[in-house]
Amino acid sequence: MRQASYELLDGGPINLVNIPRDATKCLCDLDGTLVQSTAANNCAYFDAVNRVKGLASNFRESTIRVTRANLRSLLPNLTDRDVVEVVRLKETLYDEYLPLLELNHCLLEFCGQYSPSNVTLVSQGLPGRVASVVGHFNLSEVFGGVVSSPPGHQDILRNKYLDLRDEGAVDFGSVVLFEDDLAQLRSARQLGIHPSRCVRVIF
Repeated sequence: MRQASYELLDGGPINLVNIPRDATKCLCDLDGTLVQSTAANNCAYFDAVNRVKGLASNFRESTIRVTRANLRSLLPNLTDRDVVEVVRLKETLYDEYLPLLELNHCLLEFCGQYSPSNVTLVSQGLPGRVASVVGHFNLSEVFGGVVSSPPGHQDILRNKYLDLRDEGAVDFGSVVLFEDDLAQLRSARQLGIHPSRCVRVIF
């Protein structure tokens, strides 16, 4: 079973048991943080590309996560129309690869210490895919809120936590945050999360 490690944004490694419990709310990123989904994601893309173009694409076993943003650089022969169709088809095929997902059990247990109303799962994935992952692991028992990207915004380099602030949904001064993406962590810290509660997850 894959084990995650944790480190503070401005510090070194930290054990989950040493993370301050003074936060009243918990935000947790989905892909790469709570769930390792690169294998499922890449297989769905591989399948979609082969159905659209009949190509033996070379990223099925890649550790680099395939996204809409890097798809053209990986497969330069795809047209804009191809990319749109591949992304659409990938979303419909994703459920076939749910068994490839790996859950970060220790982080889920940590999040489970909070009341579900105080725990929010945050993702840049489309609502349908996020709902599939939530259902696959029955995460709704732990996460009272789930935030996903609106259609047309997936894979865009935006601050998903800024979206939460703009909605007035979260008091960032009382939050502990788990996230694998350093850029997202740095953006979130600028919203007022204390450095001791900005936790990078390597999973």
